[in-house]
Amino acid sequence: MTKKLKDEELDFVLQHYEEKRFSPDEAMNRIGVPARRIALRRIVAVAASLLCLVVMAAVASWQLGVFGSAKPAVERSSPVNTEINIPASADSNPAPNFHFDDTPLPEVLSEIGQYYGVQLQANDTTHHLTGDFTGEQLDDIVASIEEVLGVNISRNGK
Repeated sequence: MTKKLKDEELDFVLQHYEEKRFSPDEAMNRIGVPARRIALRRIVAVAASLLCLVVMAAVASWQLGVFGSAKPAVERSSPVNTEINIPASADSNPAPNFHFDDTPLPEVLSEIGQYYGVQLQANDTTHHLTGDFTGEQLDDIVASIEEVLGVNISRNGK
């Protein structure tokens, strides 16, 4: 546009301008649509908040293992992890301390049987046991294992 044309347009607007003659809100009311303005900042703030919530939910789900295992698998060289801690004391019969971590039942029965001098056998040896037995009698240990694993354990003296 040329400068002369711009000046003519500006003169036209100035000649016909009347203060408060036209209001965008009033025009929208006249045609029956209420004027509604939503600031761009508000829209961006709402979108950012929703994005943060989605990211937090995804991280929490990952930590809880919903999208797979959060803990790496651990390879074992041996499935047996047993300990027998017998304190070195003057007692002739120290209290036993057994610790089993996903140990096959035959290994559990062998360790306990060696300590008490008996041979233990179960009717189902496919189970694994995780647990601690400290200061318990043989009958209590056997009863606990039978109850937890749902097996029958028989014993023979050596």
